[in-house]
Amino acid sequence: TGFTAVSYDRPLVLRWRPSNMAVPGSEAEVVGVNIGAMSFSPSARIGHTAAAASNWVSDSSVLCVAAAGISGYWLDSTVTVVRQHGTSSAALSYNSPSITSIARFT
Repeated sequence: TGFTAVSYDRPLVLRWRPSNMAVPGSEAEVVGVNIGAMSFSPSARIGHTAAAASNWVSDSSVLCVAAAGISGYWLDSTVTVVRQHGTSSAALSYNSPSITSIARFT
């Protein structure tokens, strides 16, 4: 009997499309390489927050949904495929909440 080992390169994040997310629930596509020839349940993190959903599209793309609670400018991001991590620094920004009006209730 023999032992066969398989190795593969970690994912490489090239960019997010779009690079700014406006509200929780916004979708963004991670564009990169080595994401997988089939779905290996990729996951994504935006800053320190896991994406609400991450869906494999192709070897070069994962579609992510922003979770509530993310805010900031030029956040780092991570894509994980089968315990291999690909990171991108200052890749994505997210609009902070803003108050547009205040109503007085009596």
